[in-house]
Amino acid sequence: MPDGALGGGLRRPRGSQMIRGVTLDAGDLFSPRARLRPSGEIGVFNGVNSFVASGEVLYRFTEDDQPAIPYVGTGLSLAGHESCGTDPSCPAIWLNLVFGFELHYRSTFNWLLEYHAMDALRHNRIYIGLTTRRGN
Repeated sequence: MPDGALGGGLRRPRGSQMIRGVTLDAGDLFSPRARLRPSGEIGVFNGVNSFVASGEVLYRFTEDDQPAIPYVGTGLSLAGHESCGTDPSCPAIWLNLVFGFELHYRSTFNWLLEYHAMDALRHNRIYIGLTTRRGN
């Protein structure tokens, strides 16, 4: 069973927008420390409704059994908005950078703190929350 996270937050660059997202740790690539992570989010309220679908590769600096697991990653996003079909620049492809760490909480949960720079640093997110983990 894959790991995952479900979260939400507020974005404040031009008003407030509620963002809901889901992330899935899809598993190991060529090593247990290199992970594939697809995600998606939807932004609603105060502005044009938006969506972002991402695919990222993360490198975890320690094994999963450590109390703190720092990681870094990169990937691409497909970003769009309401009425995307009439906008010639939509959808857009964004380059993402990810820096974060997980702190061990229980065998099935970790705390997460992550900085997510999207669209070559034009859009920024800070995620704080719980991630689900495979149990022992």
